[in-house]
Amino acid sequence: MKRRIPFLIIFTLIVSLFSPSVTFNINREASSRDKRVQIGYKEADAVWGLVIRTIFVNGVKASKHLYKSIKYAPKYPAGFKAVQNGTKKVTVNNKKLLSELKQIEGGTWKKVYKDGYKDGKKVSVHYFQSKSGLVYDVKVKKGWSVK
Repeated sequence: MKRRIPFLIIFTLIVSLFSPSVTFNINREASSRDKRVQIGYKEADAVWGLVIRTIFVNGVKASKHLYKSIKYAPKYPAGFKAVQNGTKKVTVNNKKLLSELKQIEGGTWKKVYKDGYKDGKKVSVHYFQSKSGLVYDVKVKKGWSVK
């Protein structure tokens, strides 16, 4: 995943540079005998195309990270102690998000709510987990989520 994003950015830059936007200007002056079509190249369009495509293609994926397990996630609280019966796994209902998750890894994804203590305070760790154990978009919330 981490190697794929730079490749996509470089590929998009190359495509943008070699497929420029084209503008057509028709000489419409009545006194002119010349009715040629002029074709112009705009370098700025190629750069803006790259920026916009990068934002749309990688926007969500670049802002959230994928980990081998919850223990590898930097947002996972150090010293977190999970409580008994404090974990809840639910099906992902958001169709758009689920399709994005399945692009990362096919198969079943669950939203996990894990309650516990961090420095004596109640916290809940929320994340998405694939069947193979991959973890995506880790968040830590105050209080408990599992009732």
